[in-house]
Order: sequence, then C-alpha cells, then structure tokens
Amino acid sequence: MGEGKNAKEAETIVATDGWSTVRTIAVGQRVESSPESFSATIAVSNASLATASLATAADPTALSTDDRYAPLRELGRGGMGRVDVIFDRALGRSVARKTALEGKSASLLIAEAQICGQLEHPSIVPLYDLGRDEHGNVHYTMRVVNGRTLRDVLDDNEVKGRPHLGLSQLLGVLRQVCLAVDYAHSRGVIHRDLKPENIIVGRFGEVYVLDWGVAYVQDGSDIVRGTSAPASLSIAGSPGYMAPEQAMGGTIDARTDVFALGVILHEMLAGGRPFDDSSLSGLIERTSKRSFPPPSTLVPDRAPPRFFDELVRACLFHDPERRPASARALADSIDSFLDSERARAEREREASTYVQEGDAARRRAEELHGRADELDEGAQTELLRLKPWEPADAKRQAWDKLDEARRLRAEGARALAKAEVEYARALGRIADHSDARSGLAALHYTQFLQAEKCNQAEGMAQHLDLARTYDDGALRLELSDEGELTVETSRPAHIRIARYELEGILSTPRACHSSDAPVSSLKLPSGSYLVIATTSAGEVRYPVLVRRAEAQRLRIRIPEQGELPDDFVLVPGGPFLAWPPRARSAQTIELLDFAIARFPVTFREYTAFLDDLGQGERTVRMPVDHSTGAPIERIEAGKWALSARMLEGTARERVPPSRELDLPVNCVTWFQALAYTTWRGARDRRPYRLPTDLEWEKSMRGADGRAYPMGNQLDPSFAKLRESRPEAAQCEPVGTFEMDESPYGVRDLAGGVLDWTSTSVDGRPLPPLEDEPRAEAGDRQAYFRGGNWGMLATSAMVRASMRLTAWTTGVGFRLALSLDGAGSSSLEIEPMRR
Repeated sequence: MGEGKNAKEAETIVATDGWSTVRTIAVGQRVESSPESFSATIAVSNASLATASLATAADPTALSTDDRYAPLRELGRGGMGRVDVIFDRALGRSVARKTALEGKSASLLIAEAQICGQLEHPSIVPLYDLGRDEHGNVHYTMRVVNGRTLRDVLDDNEVKGRPHLGLSQLLGVLRQVCLAVDYAHSRGVIHRDLKPENIIVGRFGEVYVLDWGVAYVQDGSDIVRGTSAPASLSIAGSPGYMAPEQAMGGTIDARTDVFALGVILHEMLAGGRPFDDSSLSGLIERTSKRSFPPPSTLVPDRAPPRFFDELVRACLFHDPERRPASARALADSIDSFLDSERARAEREREASTYVQEGDAARRRAEELHGRADELDEGAQTELLRLKPWEPADAKRQAWDKLDEARRLRAEGARALAKAEVEYARALGRIADHSDARSGLAALHYTQFLQAEKCNQAEGMAQHLDLARTYDDGALRLELSDEGELTVETSRPAHIRIARYELEGILSTPRACHSSDAPVSSLKLPSGSYLVIATTSAGEVRYPVLVRRAEAQRLRIRIPEQGELPDDFVLVPGGPFLAWPPRARSAQTIELLDFAIARFPVTFREYTAFLDDLGQGERTVRMPVDHSTGAPIERIEAGKWALSARMLEGTARERVPPSRELDLPVNCVTWFQALAYTTWRGARDRRPYRLPTDLEWEKSMRGADGRAYPMGNQLDPSFAKLRESRPEAAQCEPVGTFEMDESPYGVRDLAGGVLDWTSTSVDGRPLPPLEDEPRAEAGDRQAYFRGGNWGMLATSAMVRASMRLTAWTTGVGFRLALSLDGAGSSSLEIEPMRR
C-alpha cells in the first residue's frame, strides 16, 4: 500500500446514473478519473439509463424479483466481488449491485452488507437489499454514488499543481468522515481500514466512507451479524494506516480508527503519510519512536497551519490512551479551526447559494409531478370514456399522455435528487443552516407523501424519519403523526373507537376510546379506525382513516327502529379508497348511506321465491347447471332438498341436514337475481335492488382501501375458498367462516359465492326485467365481485363480468337497499389548526 499513483490500490469507480446526482460505487477496481474519462462515463451511463427507463413497469407491484432488475453495465471487479449498475424497473431508478465472485467467500460480502445495512448515516452508503440472484450468487444492492476517491483528489492536488479542493474543503471532507466514523463507533463498529481510497468525495459536497468489509463489531454492539460472519479479531487493514495495536493483533477500539484519521489528516496537510514504511514491523518501530516531523515543517511553500501539528501528533501516539478519545473530538478540533468569523461568513454565502439552487430544484420537481398528475388524470378519464374493445388508435392519445407523465415523473425525480444534493452541500458548509434543513425536511416530507400514496411502507418510514430529523418546527403538525376526530350522531348513542392493528396477518380493531356522543376533537395517531355507535336498537359501524394533520368531523346517521330489514347492515355515507372498474390507481370515492344484506341470498330464501311462482315461471327461474342438473330439487310445495351432487363425501358430513338449504344460491343469471329482488321487494314492501360495483367495494374495503374484508392478506382459513378444507372444494352454509367479515359487519365477501352487481360493463343502465326476452338485453354484461369456494386465496376478490343471461357455478347475489339521502352520514375533512 505504498504511496504514488501506480503503487496504491484504489477501490472505487465513479459513473453517473442519469437521473440525479450520480453516485456509483464499485469496490476492487481502479479507474483513472481524468475529466475526459469522467465525461465519457457519464455519457455511457446516461445512454444506458435512457434505454432502461423505457422498461419501467406499468404495475411495479406485479414484478418478480428476477424481472425487477435490468443490467446496465459492469463497473468493475476486485478480489472479492463484481459491481454492476442495474435498473430497478419497479421504482424507476438505477442502483449498484455488488456480487460475490465465483469461488470467493460469500460470508465477507454478507458481513459487509449486514454492517452497512444497519448503519444509517448520510456519509455511509445506504444498502437496499441482500439476497441471491437467479444463479444463486450472493449480492447486495445499494445507492449509486457519484464522486472521486479522496486518494485521486489528493494526487491531483500534488501532480497538477492546482488544488482540486483547498485545505478548508479537505478539512470539511475529513470532518464529515470523522462524524460518520464516530456514529459507527457509537454503534460498536470499528472500521479498521480507513484510508483515502475508501473515502468518496462527491462533485456536490457529498462524502461517503466505503468498504466496511473488515470492520470489527465490538461486544455489546446492537449490530446484528449472521452466524457465518468472519472472525472480527483477525488482523486486517492497510499498512501505513494501521494503528500499532491493530498491527499487533491487540485490543482495538475507537482510538484505533482515530490513528488512521490522523494519518489521513497528515496527508492532507503535508502531501504524504508520516511513515514511509509499508511493513507492519517498520510501522510499529516508527510510531514507538515518534520519529516524524510536524506537518507544518514539511511543505514550506504551502505552510500548513501549525494549529494541526499537535492534533496530528496526538492522533498518532503509539499508546491509544494518549490519543483523542473519539473521532468526534477530532471533528471538533477541525471545527475550531474552520469556525473563524471570516470562514463562517464565506460558508454562509456559499450555503445560501446552494439553498437557492435546492429550492429552485424542489419547486421544479413539484411542478413536474403536478403536471404528471394532471396528465395521468386526463388519460384515465379518456380511457374510462372509451370502451375496452375500441381499437388501439382510439386510445393512442391517452397512452401518449401516460408516457409523457412517466417522463415528467422521471425528470421530477432527478430534480428532487438535485435539490437534495444542493441542500447537502449547504449543510456541508454550515452544519446547522436552517434554510437547508427546512428544505430537506420539506423534500423528504414530499417524498413521504408519494410513498404513502403508493403504499410503500419502507419508503414511508425512511422519508418520515428523515423529515423529522431535519425539521426545525415548520412541519411539526404534519410530522406529528396525529390527526383529530370529532363524532356526532343523529340520535343519542354510545361511541366506541378502536384502532386497527395487525395481529398476525389479521387487521384487528383494538379499543382506544369509549364515551357517549358527541366526541369532540379527539387526537389520535394516524391510522385506520373503527367507530361504533351503539343504541338500544343496535349498532352502526363507521370505518375511518385518520390522517396526520387533518381534522375530521364524522356525522353518523342512526337508523330508526325497523328502518333496516333484519340482517341488513347500514353502510354509512362518506369517502373511501376504491379501485373503480378499469381504474389504474386507487381513488377516493364518496357514497351516500345505503344498506346491504349481511349474507348472500340462500337456497332457502330463493326456494320461497320459487314456491310463489307458477310452474312455467318456476322452471324459468330455477337455478340450473346444464352439465350436472339443478342444484336443488322440489319434493313438494314448500319442501325442497339440496341435490346430492352439491355436497359429497366429507363435505356432506360437515353440513347438518337442517342447514343444507342455507348454502348460498348460485348457478343463477343476472335476470334471475333481478327477478328474486323484485319479488322480495314486493313481498317486504321495500325497494330492494342489487348493489352497485362501488357499493359492494365499499362494503368490503371499509375506509382504508384494504385488499380483503379482514385486512391486506387472506389465508384459506379466513374464508370459504378451495383450500379451506382438506377435501375437494364444495360450498358450505353462509356464515360458516366468522373471520370473513368486513369493517361494516358484512359477511362472506371473500369466499362462498361471488355476487352479481347492478353495474354494467359498458357504463349504460342495465335493462329492466321485462326486457329479458330481447336478444340485445341478453348480450349486455354486468360485473360480479368477490371470491368463491373454488378459488385460491391468491386469486380471490375478483372483478369479472358475464352476459346477463349467463350463469356459472359459484356466482350468486345479495340484496341492497337505498336509504333517504337527506339524512345521510357524512365525513368532513379540513386541516388541523396549528
């Protein structure tokens, strides 16, 4: 590890990702970084990413791990691994991937990844994931980092005679290194290989400490390492930077890294290391004799400040007890030098310039994302107006808008990255610059909102924490993770409020408040809640999504006694997150109060309808499977039996004879469902109807856009699905699976049978019952929703359609009922007062 450009081993290569600040790291390969080669590298990477961006996935959540990443180019390889730039199609960005070389120990790569993955600091390159590729090779991915090694910077200062960075800037670099190393020490991690080759200096003031592969994790550290991690106390490091106790295999601690930092400081001041020996024995002898002159005496023409002579001497003491106790102490000494009034004023001026650039880039990003949202909305409106079967030329204009929206979002992402870099440069000049901190807080809060919109939990957590780190109070309300809820009822009621929390994979309500109505300005952590209003007549459930910094006023309609039919559930009016037919993303939809049957219509209920018909009409309305016959048989007037084929073997043993007719009716057409609805309405003197697609969706999802009635994951034990029982899938009575219940109390939405809706595929009103004989009416299609006993959990909750005169096994229906809209429940939302 001798000095000189040809002798040293550089372990970093730089390139550009074409999106923002270019940040690419690769360990184990030396690349000369002349301005010409640097520009060429940028051009190549930009071209590669321009091509890769065309492959960004329309539905990022549908990508498998192998399909998610597209290789762009190899950056380099060294003794342990190869580093490539790859394109992440899901998030539309480039990342660096380091892969263990064949025949090399993967444990070193895993150890490095596990350490870096748990060290979260602006000057430590963040890792994204650790795994194996399609060939089984261990790899990890990380942020793409742009810059040059500190070794290259120091060499240019010496060879070219014109400093790439002045002394104040070099000291600023070392200060950031010290703070990163001090943070690692606070986590019980000793780097053991600090040297200029392992430090990246970005073009915009960023500083990164690399190569944590030989780091030593101290006893008592909270850093978790795998059982295959290599021994931490083996001698490792680079001669010339190793402290004596490290070279001799002795006890090491934070002061071991302080020694290396002192060597780097000496190089910055004097242009070379204090010790020429590259052998361990020579190093130990020289440090023990203190045989090196002060840096200020070595380069008279440069005249390094004598202020640092004693600091370098202290860092390089042979006895660790005599060195500065921490890397932070070294950073503080550098601050003492840099924080003169004149230097501070100059840094203030520079920092303000960087903040202005950052603010401009952030405003540009907001503008671009706003335009992209408008294009998306316009394209979606056009596509919804068009029929699915219309030719591609008719949809070309909408698709062009979507392409332009993707381009604008990519440009917005680059603008956000530029803003982050400019703010970081400002903080590099003034560590507590308030405007730079405010800019970063606003930037990360914006990215948090975008991650929240896409339901990206990791991105939400990362950007929320960073926004809180930089916020000095301006976003206190937005970042408090708290909302406000007021509950009013149309009649006196007792109010219980429960917060939905994960219990395994179930979303389970946990009580957090109980009082009589009204409830005024109750502050709650943001999240999904269930408000239950109870009276002597029963209860009304109102799911609500409490959002940070929002004040919500909930008005709940309490039905009068007898207003709802037995076993019907009130779905109160208000907004909810929905996926309308053919929509590309979730939308907030608002509906008025309506009621819906708790269960699908059963064979028992349907046979009462059949008994009320004449023989000819009964034949027309009889559920039938032309391949196996009718699912029910009429024994005599008022007496029906389930066909033997409907329940066979063990399944028949599960269902008592008294409950056989409680299976949900299926094998019915849309017109048969409408005929029953009409008959039942006349009998009960109520305007029954089939639910609309969005009413069914709200009944299932509640307010928070959940994927299934009981949460965001579905297990076969939760609902009647194909794998819910060990025997062949067959239907069971309604209500058998108690966990198949929505926040409103509607049952059997995820399994059992699918439900016909009153929503047509073509968007036109569906025909009345008397139009059934017309061929045109029979060719119309309506949606049906949910899951049934023949589906797997992974494919449940479908939206599909059939002709109105068609039927299929496993499709039934349930009833809905419109209510007086004048007194509908409602939810008003406004910003919380500061």
